[in-house]
Amino acid sequence: IRTAAGIADQEQQFAAYMDDLDQLRKGSLTIGASNLFVSYILPPLIAEYTAAFPGVTVMLREEDTFHLTERLLSDELDLVMDIGDLDPQLFDGIFFCHGSLLLTVPEEIVLRCGAEKYAMTAQDIRSNRHLLPETEPVSLSLFRNEPFLLLNEGNDTRKRADSIFELHQMKPVVRLLLDQQISAYTFADYGMGISFTGDLLVKHLPQSGKLRYFRLVGTEVERSVYFYRRRKRFAPKAQRKFLEIAASYRR
Repeated sequence: IRTAAGIADQEQQFAAYMDDLDQLRKGSLTIGASNLFVSYILPPLIAEYTAAFPGVTVMLREEDTFHLTERLLSDELDLVMDIGDLDPQLFDGIFFCHGSLLLTVPEEIVLRCGAEKYAMTAQDIRSNRHLLPETEPVSLSLFRNEPFLLLNEGNDTRKRADSIFELHQMKPVVRLLLDQQISAYTFADYGMGISFTGDLLVKHLPQSGKLRYFRLVGTEVERSVYFYRRRKRFAPKAQRKFLEIAASYRR
């Protein structure tokens, strides 16, 4: 079985090498990512890529980090876009951009808790006001008795949220547990509670004006986005050209 798997692996790498010689008149590229990246970050990259190389078939898989990692290891995916630290012994990470985690609070809760002086609008986030050292962070203790909308355990955002709660010595009142960051954001927009949201999401979503954003502090707030690929694999031209286009979108 191991020998057969090894032969299949060599065949796959040889096919990728032959595609390289074909100058991208044909080929394929399979990318995996979460809902956030598939919906808001990848579309302009893929649109530019397919316009430049119409002969390459691009396929997307939308799943959580655990399943994406499994598929990358089994060569079902060529690249995975993800936040977090995948095992460097198994994967190479190509940096895409930095991101920050924000506290997202319905306006009525902001007013009820007297947190107006720390609040920012979506436009403030788009102009990166939350990254300025003079922007005062908020203490979670202001929202100690307010409901939170958290992601399920195992999610990177949930792990970071738990660390932030621990830093503030606070046990949150949890109203809902959800699978996707955008789901928590949407429920927050309906006034159901407070969520943790990446600034990348805030910058790409249309705004209703019902939410306010707060800077947080701590090592868990800053995070980076990478494209991951399996180590020691031949990187075909279809993959290399996509990463070149992605590099032009770095921010």
